[in-house]
Amino acid sequence: MTPNSKPARRPLGDIWKAGLIGAGVAAIINVVLYLLGRALGSFPATALTPMGRPVDVVGTLVLSVYGVLAGAAVDTILTRLMVTARANRCTRASACTIACGWTKTMRRRMNV
Repeated sequence: MTPNSKPARRPLGDIWKAGLIGAGVAAIINVVLYLLGRALGSFPATALTPMGRPVDVVGTLVLSVYGVLAGAAVDTILTRLMVTARANRCTRASACTIACGWTKTMRRRMNV
């Protein structure tokens, strides 16, 4: 790399292709887990969302897709603002932080 050249950036198409594939895989896995939990009776029919509505398969599907697409949008923004390797580290760090925060919140709600 010469001093005047800019580092290569990932194309937007690659980022969004990976995001859409991830959204599809997340949706399929979460819907299968939801239906399996319902069939085995381990997911109560009285489970409510924080807004007081019952949890259903459509909500599971929508939230699975929204989460992954939001991550792809953040990755797109970070990739445009900084070098690709640093953007990848920031995306992974934010995903881990969100996952840890979600786990901590869910454990607190379940009184575990």
